[in-house]
Amino acid sequence: MVQKQFRINPERLKYLRNKFRKTDVLIDRNTKEIIGKRLDFLMILNGHYKMDFERAKKNRTIMAEVKNRFLAREDGEPVSDRAGDEGYLSYEYQDKEKIKVLITTAISQMLRAYRIKELYDEGTIYVSPYSWKKQEIRTKAVKILLRVLGKNPRDIIIKDFYDNKLGGLLRSHHKNSPYLAIREVHPEIKEWEMSSTPNFFYGKRKNRIKAIKWLIEKLNKNPRDITRDDFRDNRLRGLLTHYNNSPYLAIKESYQKIKEWEMKTTPRSFFDKKENRVKAVKWLIEKLGKNPRDITMLDFFDNRLRGLLAHHRDSPYLAIREAYPEIKEWEMKTTPMFFYKKKENRIKAIKWLIKKLKKDPKDIIQKDFLDNRLSGLLKYYKGSPYLSIREVHPRIKEWEMQVTPRSFFDKKENRIKAIRWLVKKLKKDPRDITYDDFHDNRLGGLLQSHHYNGSPYLAIKEAYPEIKPEEMRNKVGKTTIEKSQTTV
Repeated sequence: MVQKQFRINPERLKYLRNKFRKTDVLIDRNTKEIIGKRLDFLMILNGHYKMDFERAKKNRTIMAEVKNRFLAREDGEPVSDRAGDEGYLSYEYQDKEKIKVLITTAISQMLRAYRIKELYDEGTIYVSPYSWKKQEIRTKAVKILLRVLGKNPRDIIIKDFYDNKLGGLLRSHHKNSPYLAIREVHPEIKEWEMSSTPNFFYGKRKNRIKAIKWLIEKLNKNPRDITRDDFRDNRLRGLLTHYNNSPYLAIKESYQKIKEWEMKTTPRSFFDKKENRVKAVKWLIEKLGKNPRDITMLDFFDNRLRGLLAHHRDSPYLAIREAYPEIKEWEMKTTPMFFYKKKENRIKAIKWLIKKLKKDPKDIIQKDFLDNRLSGLLKYYKGSPYLSIREVHPRIKEWEMQVTPRSFFDKKENRIKAIRWLVKKLKKDPRDITYDDFHDNRLGGLLQSHHYNGSPYLAIKEAYPEIKPEEMRNKVGKTTIEKSQTTV
């Protein structure tokens, strides 16, 4: 005969619960049903159990309790006088209801003495199929499951519930979802932290965004620094699969302004397409607010465009030229290495300068080179504008330049060469050369040098020593004649 459900005194129950939490001696950890037993004991400690009176009457321990505690004084004999009477243990009252009360009380006393395992293993008390309606029972069942398996709550899978008699809990209240069951105990755990993310969870955009923002907040990283390993190490491999394993596509859904090249790792083959490279270069220029010609290698490196630059043999110019084809190599802040080593490059740069300034080549000065980023070219010619211009226009003479090379007229042969060139150019007799002829042909500096003191005659005499002062078309002053005689 089975008695209906029996409840323990609430005050005593509190004591038993505390004792149960502090000890594991009731359960054999090698038993496969360890979780089932823990749950049963938990239910018993909560007063949810039933008694089998037929088994109880056959239980010598219980009947001894009945005898020692309740029957001794019924017939007036002391307990000690009949303690050894084996036959007395089978004594049964005609009043069955009274014996039920006595057995119930005896079992209650045994439970108070913490003899749960003894009664449970003999089948004297048992737990009927669980009802998972109360959250308290559900959460305690999950806690026991976690404690016995010794698992991180995030690693619990559906098989763990079914293997440990908790399939009913999962089916009845959690839609067969381990996450929903775990969340009831650990509300801080997110869906994506579980070993298996709930089906179709990432099908919703809001769930994907929530997971990505959680990852960034957890790692305390700039979204641009998130890598594939960050997703994998934080159980977001499934989310990344939704984006074809691209961290950038995942980040972009939450942070739409971030560009591919801003990521720590640019998507593979991204810079293989010209339009992507051009887009990145123009973004860099706009971001830095710089003239494209001022962009340097460091600008690319500092803005995560090393991969783009590698596509252009690490040349900032080649990268810039692809977006701005009108820009020349020499216009860049840093001219490509060894560029001026080739004569054709030097000539091309000089012709471009002349065309840009719309000047006569003879009027080009050092400042023109410096102002147009051709200082590197000028260094190749020892800083001489004339030497650079001569490579393009070899017929131009030093003295035809707006600025004659320094110390050029210190050499007598140079002075003579210039004077004879002037005579030949004007197709004049040397004796007819005037002061204006020198000035009109950029030889005023020669005439004003310390050698001639502004005298055309002294200049002509150095080139044509046979000419006398009186032969000159213009009268030669007495002082000049005296000086020419002293020089001679």
